[in-house]
Amino acid sequence: MKRRHAAALALVGWYLMLPPVKQGTIHTEAPLGKWEVNEAFESAERCNQGRKSNLNDAVQQLKNPASDALDRITAMDFLKAQCIASDDPRLAK
Repeated sequence: MKRRHAAALALVGWYLMLPPVKQGTIHTEAPLGKWEVNEAFESAERCNQGRKSNLNDAVQQLKNPASDALDRITAMDFLKAQCIASDDPRLAK
């Protein structure tokens, strides 16, 4: 592997991204460039671990009868979260 290629691979991180929410509606069809970065990770594995942890929290929030509408929308947003490489060309759009 060429040194330049190895350096480029080392710079790639992973983002846990959430779709935008507008007027209480989660817009999963929005381009990735419009999604919000919730957290950054060094690897896809760690990103997926973070996603699973957030999913567990979201499910618990949705099961809580005391949750208000905003808490429920936030929890549902985390159900749609995705791990995306920081160099994914769809982020630039």
